[in-house]
Amino acid sequence: MNWPYVLIDWEWDVMGNGGKLEDAVNYAKSKGIKPLIWYNSGTTDWSDATPVDRMRTREKRIKEFEWLNKIGVYGIKVGFFAGDQ
Repeated sequence: MNWPYVLIDWEWDVMGNGGKLEDAVNYAKSKGIKPLIWYNSGTTDWSDATPVDRMRTREKRIKEFEWLNKIGVYGIKVGFFAGDQ
């Protein structure tokens, strides 16, 4: 389809098939597709969709973005499901 990006959506941190995010990222890149990944912006009090609490503080964001850059993720999508409450 010649899509430039692919979104690796929720629960990428707990893949039921034993996979790893790095493997999915590398596969996408091998096909010439830039991977994006989804983050839950909230806490577990309104949603159990993971990953949770990886971007809530500046320190956590810095650590997470350094890791994402290292493994080759091109961007993120942040879910704000409960943001209007």
